[in-house]
Amino acid sequence: LLLSMGYFSDEELQTRMDRSLPLPPASLWVNSNMRRPFTLVANAIASLRTIRHGTLAAKVRAHLGRYQFQGLKIVTSGSLPQGGFSSSSAITVAVKNGLNALFDLGVPADLLIHLAAQAEYGTGVRAGSLDQATEQKGQYAQGTLISSNPRDNYRILGTYPLPTDRISILFPYSVPRDREAWQWSRGFFGSGPGSEIPTAGEMRKLTGKTAEIVAILTDLPSDTDFFKIIEEDLLDDGKLGRANRAWVTSILRQVPLKIDKEELRQLVLYKLEDRADSSASAPQTISDALFSGWKTPHLAVGKNPENVRREAAVPLRAIMAYLFAEITRNFHMIHHPQEWIASVTHSQRGDCCFVIDPDRLPTREQMEEELPWEKDVHGPERMNRWLEQVGAVPFDFNEGLRDEDLAGDEPLDMLTLCGGNFFRGLALIDLAEAMLKRAFGCDAVAVRVNAAGQGDYFQVHVDREKADVESVKNFIRQAFYKRFDLRPDPLFVEVHPGGGAVGCRMSRADILPQVIQHLREQSSSPAPSI
Repeated sequence: LLLSMGYFSDEELQTRMDRSLPLPPASLWVNSNMRRPFTLVANAIASLRTIRHGTLAAKVRAHLGRYQFQGLKIVTSGSLPQGGFSSSSAITVAVKNGLNALFDLGVPADLLIHLAAQAEYGTGVRAGSLDQATEQKGQYAQGTLISSNPRDNYRILGTYPLPTDRISILFPYSVPRDREAWQWSRGFFGSGPGSEIPTAGEMRKLTGKTAEIVAILTDLPSDTDFFKIIEEDLLDDGKLGRANRAWVTSILRQVPLKIDKEELRQLVLYKLEDRADSSASAPQTISDALFSGWKTPHLAVGKNPENVRREAAVPLRAIMAYLFAEITRNFHMIHHPQEWIASVTHSQRGDCCFVIDPDRLPTREQMEEELPWEKDVHGPERMNRWLEQVGAVPFDFNEGLRDEDLAGDEPLDMLTLCGGNFFRGLALIDLAEAMLKRAFGCDAVAVRVNAAGQGDYFQVHVDREKADVESVKNFIRQAFYKRFDLRPDPLFVEVHPGGGAVGCRMSRADILPQVIQHLREQSSSPAPSI
């Protein structure tokens, strides 16, 4: 569709570059428009056409078939910005609910979720279906725990109370994730594909494939996954019993602490070829898919600011440990909401780039003013000056995970594990966290990266019994936005309790304003997105 409208493919752009011809503006590139509403809506319609059997397929063909489809006028309205709020999946889910209601298709919720995720695959996002499942099945004013395993058909595992009477969550902005984040990472991410250091996108590809790589290395049965083994234990009381902690520890012992990418590829290929059910071509195909799109990271290590060095290796054990630790911490938070701030703080350690002691920062009043030692630098250089001033050091993602740590008889406690990392952090967000905790107290506020992290909006959790939300926002404006010349629009995103997606069929378009007004009157938000 985009090509037919005059947009330029990657091949055309490459040809122009090879011939030293001028490039069209980025707004006319296909790859710059794959995540825009037009493309998402088109994919939402196209994915419904993949239903091929039964009466449901007949209904889809009758209304949306290639030769029967007469076109639609679709209007979307909302206040969600780009950057980790599932705004793209919100479009696909909304369109499918609208089509489902308009044509009375009868698409069940689980299939609708699957098709909405499929629609996003066509835009280059190979993520799971949890965004779509949450939007379709979430419940009003409740914490809804949904399985992201397609084999579970996105079933609801449980609902839990949220401490909304005490905790507020707001989303300030940092910097654009894949365009500028590398400049604000203090060397954590590379600037582009040609960089020796992996880019933010390359790190996401590595971490996203880790669980599958480890499943192959540890001979996990193909009909299960790691979470399934510990699910019942965590659902019961939010704690891992000794037997399951021992099992997790045994899995981590089998995972290399650090390994070169090519060596890891050979290990995986050997395991795949050793499987009795593998065909001659399948092992190489699987291996190619797992190892494409990323390279061996060059990560900063060292606990002394004067002696930081780079280490080239895939930190496979730390990434896998993060997955176990993070799910344990989240279940603990579900079962112990009174420890919300502490739980979020502990969780953020798994997405930390630099360790910063809040007590080494200036006072709240000083941070709201420009300080003498920072006046001669701006932007990322000013952030680097701050990190130097407060003695920031790289986070030790292997702490508690080295071979000697796993050698004893006592299994790991994943809740209190010091190491583990998913490498979604950003130095700028680490600094924001330290500044907020210095200004309002470590038990009053907590910071968490949002969605894929590495920039964009991030989360600030505020205990209203210990800090005023407006004071926190004013501090961010002065000490963070103004200091680093950040000018997001909007300045903050604030959430309100919502519910699952629904579609309604109307016989008269002129009553739509009345429906919208009624929904607003029934909502807890003064102006919800419709």
